[in-house]
Amino acid sequence: MNSSMSSRYWKIILPLLIIIAGLAVLPQVVAAQGGPPPAAIAACENKSQGDACEFTASGGATITGACLVVQDVLACVPGDPPTETPSATSPTPSATPTATPASSPSMLDYTIVDTGQTGCYSDAAAISCPSSGAAYYGQDAQHAGVQPSYQDNGDGTVTDLNTGLMWQQTPDSEKSTFAEAVAGAAAFDLAGYDDWRLPTIKELYSLIDFNGNIQPTIAASTPYIDTDYFDFEYGDESAGERLIDAQYWSSTEYVGTTMGGNATTFGVNFADGRIKGYGSGGMTQFVRYVRANPSYGVNSFSDNPLTGPGQAGTITDLATGLMWQGADSGATYNWDGALGYCNDLSLAGHDDWRLPNAKELQSIVDYTRAPDAQDPAQQSAAIDPIFNVTSDDVYFWSSTTHMDGPNYWGAYVAFGEAWGYMEQPPDSGAYVLLNVHGAGAQRSDPKVGDPADWPNGNGPQGDVVRIYNYARCVRDADTVELDRPYKLFIPLAMREAEASSNNGAGARNYSSVDEIIPPVDAVGNYTLDAGSAYGPAEPVWTYTADVPTDFYAERVSGAQRLAGGNTLICDGPSGVFFEVTPEKETVWTYDYGEDVFRVVRYESSYAGLLPLATAHLTNQPHPL
Repeated sequence: MNSSMSSRYWKIILPLLIIIAGLAVLPQVVAAQGGPPPAAIAACENKSQGDACEFTASGGATITGACLVVQDVLACVPGDPPTETPSATSPTPSATPTATPASSPSMLDYTIVDTGQTGCYSDAAAISCPSSGAAYYGQDAQHAGVQPSYQDNGDGTVTDLNTGLMWQQTPDSEKSTFAEAVAGAAAFDLAGYDDWRLPTIKELYSLIDFNGNIQPTIAASTPYIDTDYFDFEYGDESAGERLIDAQYWSSTEYVGTTMGGNATTFGVNFADGRIKGYGSGGMTQFVRYVRANPSYGVNSFSDNPLTGPGQAGTITDLATGLMWQGADSGATYNWDGALGYCNDLSLAGHDDWRLPNAKELQSIVDYTRAPDAQDPAQQSAAIDPIFNVTSDDVYFWSSTTHMDGPNYWGAYVAFGEAWGYMEQPPDSGAYVLLNVHGAGAQRSDPKVGDPADWPNGNGPQGDVVRIYNYARCVRDADTVELDRPYKLFIPLAMREAEASSNNGAGARNYSSVDEIIPPVDAVGNYTLDAGSAYGPAEPVWTYTADVPTDFYAERVSGAQRLAGGNTLICDGPSGVFFEVTPEKETVWTYDYGEDVFRVVRYESSYAGLLPLATAHLTNQPHPL
């Protein structure tokens, strides 16, 4: 490498290396051979997971955060500690941790709330959570996602602190038809708000809690919703209903039909823990209205193709912060086989793939598509065409166990038609195979066995029992750049009507980083009301320096939202880049000394930087 090439190389790579060095305490950037700094580990001695902690970084900065398991040790990770103390069943550090904590989603628009499942299960019983390589390893409880967090507002509403959705706390005990539920939203007024709506199926499913279990009696059953915050009723058996008749309407109508031609709307049954399509005609269900965050449930997929003919790469959902396998498994497995397939997957330089839990898997259902859609343009498996599927008639396993009576079955999502054997006429002994619940339903299958043992399916609608389903693996994305639906930019465009831009020149002598959520319709297109300016009127988050004029970047520069919720900011003309928390506290600062066009943080697991990051964290000579 000649001297000019060397100089140009280090101008490009040095900022990236410094970012890795400055963030070595974060679990996302710890190299496999390095581990958290000793000071971060020492800060959590004699502490429990979730406890607040503090230590001094090598550069002298004071780092505050929470104790979390990082590479099998308890270490201080920057960020806010949990608002609630972990329960006795929460994962605790050990030689083989029960669960791997996920990063905070604080700025994600579509936060997938964890299923709440903390126990591990075989095909027939509760078991101790298995170690890597053992049967049933990699199931739901072994990956701790964003834990449910609710606030009782004391006015008949409950706010989900993760999703930003505000919910009606107590549904009307009088059930409604679908048409009544839709009409009722327009007239509904609660706690001074009149902008309530019937939730989409993704909004409604965000409330499901897989600690639920349906048994023959109410006393022995547990609802699939947190009854510490939400009021709940089972079906009224005295009125001829079944115990499980606790379905709730969503606003999501099926684009095909079920039961041989019925118009259908999806709902969630919080008594038995399923999503099904229900006839939109005369059936009545409970209603729980919602308001705020209308962008919840809107995906923002970004394709990360691999080079080479016919190679499917990965798909990152910028809204949820999850990276998905672009193609499915191509073969079917029983539940343990699907877990093992994802545990063993190595794709795009990553080997931390896992089978998604039920709520993660349901997040990629495209409810505008179905194999039997009435509009031919919408006919496909219920998934965005950016993904590859082996066929349109696919069911995908989740890592979640569905406890239904005495069964410990595996929850799956039907991306193809949700088939069932219906006895027609009733009591005739003649069974007809029909799409009974619609593409996008969540049901469950035995984890092992022979499908031939279930010739007429299972349950009142004869749900087809396949046992062997496909897998589509997932991992937590290393970095989430909020390009869609968020826009994060620097310098700030002027909000005053008379100014076309505001980089400081002529208008003010400081810059800011603003986060905005452009108004979009159901398919992600920007909306513009006639005679008005493009929205939004205000940003949802803004950063300026404590003394505003200390941060002024009249050209180049940039900002990047990181997976943990912090923001990396590049002051290009000054050559200074720094990281701030959502509360706008500076985590670290680096002065490069000359112009920097843009700075991007890459995780140490990124294939192109892995040798450099490993060498840095292990104090070895750089390989280049």
